[in-house]
Amino acid sequence: MHLVRITLAATDLQAMKTFYDRVFQAGFEVQQTPAGAFYHGQIAGLALTLVPNTIAQVRAEQNRQQLSFLVPDLDAALSKAELAGGERHGEVLEGPQGKQAAILDPDGNTIEFLQQVS
Repeated sequence: MHLVRITLAATDLQAMKTFYDRVFQAGFEVQQTPAGAFYHGQIAGLALTLVPNTIAQVRAEQNRQQLSFLVPDLDAALSKAELAGGERHGEVLEGPQGKQAAILDPDGNTIEFLQQVS
């Protein structure tokens, strides 16, 4: 068994598309449906689909999942995410294994970036 796709219900579909394209080079392609546009792309070798929350009708006060990415340069990843519309969530934490920090995407989902000690 292996994970093949992540689908995110987006309140602000265009902002989410822009964010994931700029930060992760998702390469989205649009699929027009009678219910609205879906965006299909890839992040970290995994299929990612963005759908309008008006279709998915997810009712969550905050995200129920967190994506975590290993990055070679934490500061560069944070900067790139902020320039793409993300917002820092908390401080950079440092420990014996490396540094980590979180970003909120345009819909408020947390994304964790991890930089290991080399």
